[in-house]
Amino acid sequence: MKKLFSLLLILSLIVCSVAGLSSCLLPTPATPEGGGDEIEEEKKDDTDDSVWQKGYVGSRQNTEYSEKIKSPDDEYIYTDVIELGAKGTRVSFTDSQKLSDISDVYVLSFWEKVGDEWELDSYAPNQNDESSVVRTVENGVMTYSYVSSRDGECIRFCYRVGTTFYGEYPRISTEQTSETGTLATEFERMEYLEMDTQRAYYDVLEGKTAYFIGDSLFGAHGIGKENCWIALLGDKYKMNYVNYGISGCTLSACEGGANPIINRYTEMSKEQPDFIVIEGGRNDFNKGALIGSIDEKDKTTYLGALSMLVEGLRERYPDATIIAVTFWKTNTTNKTTGKSSNEYVDAMMAACDELGVLCVNAYDNTDCPVDMTDADFRAQYCFEPGDVCHLNVDGMKLVMPFFEKEIAEILGK
Repeated sequence: MKKLFSLLLILSLIVCSVAGLSSCLLPTPATPEGGGDEIEEEKKDDTDDSVWQKGYVGSRQNTEYSEKIKSPDDEYIYTDVIELGAKGTRVSFTDSQKLSDISDVYVLSFWEKVGDEWELDSYAPNQNDESSVVRTVENGVMTYSYVSSRDGECIRFCYRVGTTFYGEYPRISTEQTSETGTLATEFERMEYLEMDTQRAYYDVLEGKTAYFIGDSLFGAHGIGKENCWIALLGDKYKMNYVNYGISGCTLSACEGGANPIINRYTEMSKEQPDFIVIEGGRNDFNKGALIGSIDEKDKTTYLGALSMLVEGLRERYPDATIIAVTFWKTNTTNKTTGKSSNEYVDAMMAACDELGVLCVNAYDNTDCPVDMTDADFRAQYCFEPGDVCHLNVDGMKLVMPFFEKEIAEILGK
């Protein structure tokens, strides 16, 4: 028996010497040597759904991480392009428990075939994992997934695996579902901006730095600032913009006022903008703030605060164009003070004229598509049918061209 075993061992060694020793050994998981863009080697996952490669692949919107990924503390692997079918396709993979505890999906990027090469898809979000990859944990195991929002998406995952990668390459799986795409809203937004660029484009707005400070007209009550007309305008023209709008705030520091603009404008960035848009008054009207006058320099009155705000902004941002915006047409009256909403609008426009500030009249303007006195308009374009202040997403898209044109004309003068 021992002789038979020895004979079999000798025959095995002879076979190994012919076929190559490596084929007789168990495979050793690859260890990345660096976090750069160069491909050191590749390995197909067991399901043959994707190819993971060593290195880092990014997207347009996270280039600021370029220095971070060179850290010796991080290593990366990324997939080859995964071509998805119809929208609603779910692609997912599960984190191997052998990976480092800092492993994480770093980037989800979108690609298109140009000739024989893959290039970043300019008609897709191409963002980091903050909002584009869904994470679920079950029994201590993390699963990453994404559902396509349009037909024929081509994606790549980039995965941070820690200082040393000894685990198995994650297995990719795909399935067709009827789910809404993970980034459906963002795809719709990009399509809207692309179409809107064909409608109108004002070069004077391109690449500008701008600050916006106001109440819910800017704060986008109930729908998020990313859906405000300011975000649509800023993204369309690739502006460096900040929206300091807060729903419910007053312009003045009147009794009962909330987050007064006159008190918080000094918290705005010190970087010099090209223009600043200020808005407010509806909540001052609601709180019964005294209208006052621009000569009083009293921040508890509406016009006193307005004049002090303009003066402060001019001192803080001497080269910026200041633009004022009135609130919407409502035809309402404060039962306590007996003052009408249009009195505050008229007061703002007269004060801006004296202060040398150009004012966009959103209250009584045939060019402004917003009419809060129309019940049919409110039912279609407001956050709620009985709401006379807050636009919904469709309302923001409706009004953006109005503000776009008005601001462009002011800056072009």
